[in-house]
Amino acid sequence: MSYVSPLYSSRFEHDACGIGAVVDIRGQKSHGTVDSALKIVEKLEHRAGKDAAGETGDG
Repeated sequence: MSYVSPLYSSRFEHDACGIGAVVDIRGQKSHGTVDSALKIVEKLEHRAGKDAAGETGDG
């Protein structure tokens, strides 16, 4: 059996704004993948600059 390195390594962790990516490693389409991606968008709301009222943004 050959060793496969993990997709995540804590050595790349650092404190900064980030991105989110959700994929199915086998390339299968699913509603679960879309739901997970939408959860990331909710968590990354701070990424877009917003006006004082919080109604418009640049992202």
